[in-house]
Amino acid sequence: MGWGLLGLLGATCPSIASADAVPNEASRSPEPDLSPRLVDMVVAQVDETAITLSELVAETRLVLLRTQGLRVAERGSLDQPLLNAVLSAIIQRELIQREIKRLQLRELGDEDLAVGLSGVRRLLPTVEAFEHFMDVAGFQNLGPDAPRAPGSPPPLLANILRIERLVDRFVEVRIRANIVVSDAELRQCLELSQDRLDKSWKTAAPALRRTLARAKERAELGSFIRDLARRAEIRYAPSFEPERHLADFAPDEDPCEIP
Repeated sequence: MGWGLLGLLGATCPSIASADAVPNEASRSPEPDLSPRLVDMVVAQVDETAITLSELVAETRLVLLRTQGLRVAERGSLDQPLLNAVLSAIIQRELIQREIKRLQLRELGDEDLAVGLSGVRRLLPTVEAFEHFMDVAGFQNLGPDAPRAPGSPPPLLANILRIERLVDRFVEVRIRANIVVSDAELRQCLELSQDRLDKSWKTAAPALRRTLARAKERAELGSFIRDLARRAEIRYAPSFEPERHLADFAPDEDPCEIP
């Protein structure tokens, strides 16, 4: 799923200071203490499943790799808003994964891991680059201490990639496949956008239909996750509490805006 639920639900990635940027000290968010710990810190818990700070940091650097590139992923600073945004996406994914298990849907195999891993390897094209990023992000130190071949994914990364594919497939079948934009809805949006329309209705209609479908998908998925969240006990460590309730995803764009 890549940027995954963060992108679909509209949780924006906060501004990221690159390694050689000099942020304004008065305006930047204070950076959390990410120094090594003898005992890992639990930043959130979904029922009995704990999410640790080390896991959150590793996945946040994976998000940066996918969205900002290798240099920022390895050397960029991680501020609290960014960590909280990624933590929210992890919890959303955990909730959906638990629902998949409850429904006893098919687990994914090695071929699904290979699809996700190929996307990471495109960003880390050499074994040396792959291993260096795994070390910098902290993936090397998480999960069972078992030998692995150079270039193969550490356990935590393999688990993330499998779950992303599993959740994406579930969302495709459970949500996306059932989204329909009627001609009446399309016509209403076209009429509301008439004063902003610099192209013919026929030309604007396909793009507008896609925009409406994305807005509907986001609303349906938000409602689905809200329902899952109500059935789970979700707890946060201090400073990792989200600014808004989980899955409170009011659209932040005009669904009738002409792309």
